[in-house]
Amino acid sequence: MNTPITTQSSLPGRSRKAVWLGSIATLGILCLTVIPPVLSGEPTVGIGGAGPEGSWLVSIATPDGKTWEMPTSYCAGGAMVGSDSSLIGMATASHGTWMQTGRREFTFTMVKFINNTTLDVLPKGMLKVVIKETDTIEPDGDTYNGSGSLEMYGPDGTRVVYRPVVPSHAVRIKAE
Repeated sequence: MNTPITTQSSLPGRSRKAVWLGSIATLGILCLTVIPPVLSGEPTVGIGGAGPEGSWLVSIATPDGKTWEMPTSYCAGGAMVGSDSSLIGMATASHGTWMQTGRREFTFTMVKFINNTTLDVLPKGMLKVVIKETDTIEPDGDTYNGSGSLEMYGPDGTRVVYRPVVPSHAVRIKAE
């Protein structure tokens, strides 16, 4: 006659010690697969997804065929900061937030201010620039491509520029 499993003192063919050792070994293997990427400084967001953490040199294309470069840094937790040389006056650094939307995809919104002193086609004074973008990190982990929108607001808060598609390409800045 078979005894119900609830009344058995241990699993058939295994001692409780063997079950504990198996559990510890499984936990050890799990730790060895998760901890090394974190300790090595590799960018990680979530398990199995590479995020943009680190610094990048972003090239942004304008509709008139010009490009400018913008060093940008993404911090763990979602903060970002960037800077560029403005063609229309003194500019602040760009500040914003980013979030991961897929295994290699992320989106961000950044804001900066430019004091327009030179271009007559835009209002003079402090202009607010808002850039929203969606990007995909390439499988090499060291480049990303994307596009987004650029909005510029005059000193009185009215929108004076809207560009719906602004393509960008970025290369990770590495310590050497």
